Amino acid sequence: MQAYKISEEGELISVPLKDIELRSDDVVVIVEDNKKNIFIWKGINAPVRKKFISARSAWKLRGELGPLYKVVSIDEGEEPEDFLNLIKSLNISVKTTLPAPAEEKPKVEAPPPPPAPKPAPPKPRRRPTVTVPPKVEKLPEIKKPTKVEVKKPVEVKVEKPLEAKPAPPPPVEEIDVRSILSMLEGLDTPPEYSRELLIVGTRIYALGEVRTKLFGKEKVKLSVELLDALPEGPYLAEGYIPRVIIKNDHVLAVELLKKTRATVEEIKKEIRKGLETYTSLIRKLEKEE
Repeated sequence: MQAYKISEEGELISVPLKDIELRSDDVVVIVEDNKKNIFIWKGINAPVRKKFISARSAWKLRGELGPLYKVVSIDEGEEPEDFLNLIKSLNISVKTTLPAPAEEKPKVEAPPPPPAPKPAPPKPRRRPTVTVPPKVEKLPEIKKPTKVEVKKPVEVKVEKPLEAKPAPPPPVEEIDVRSILSMLEGLDTPPEYSRELLIVGTRIYALGEVRTKLFGKEKVKLSVELLDALPEGPYLAEGYIPRVIIKNDHVLAVELLKKTRATVEEIKKEIRKGLETYTSLIRKLEKEE
């Protein structure tokens, strides 16, 4: 279990769990290793810049811890039950200052409207004056010019021959992930490497090994989990080597094997090999002299 605070420069500062406080003007990052969660708790009065930097820093931390971790953003006052249980089990103090609800003002009754004024008596109607328009002499009729119809040329449409469309590609067979796992279980893992990721089509799965012994023989069974929260943008797979699974001229999957740390015996073996090479080189130079 780890806890961090966000500095003004956007760096994650590791803080002991006993010193962590949830304050309304701060942003706190808590890593729950058991359930692979990275919680970002954002106080209601925290600066907007800190909130933005915390999201970017949490995704960077996820790249260091591994793709199995999920980033969960939480605003003050909207904490889920699993997060509340977590801070309660860790004895993390909460010092928040949520704004108090606005007090209702007492209603003031409006005074009754004044009585409507009495209508004024109707005025006597006047007889409308009728004006007779003066007589207008008729103007001589002007003959309209006769219209000459001009026939438009008849357009002849020539239909273009239909272009032959290429035939659609044959449907691609759906890839069964379980069948690929059975193929991988029969393959040995190279020394100093471990299984971690599997790419099938447009999806990425996390791989795990379950080793059991039966009658003195070790049996390896693979477990798989779909990764649904992936970071956007390019991903450089440093420390991995790809193993491509091909069948019937089709690429079925790509397995990414992660480089593991060398053991003490392997380091001693490399040192011993280097000393032997150095000793043989000195003997060769002495013979030439």
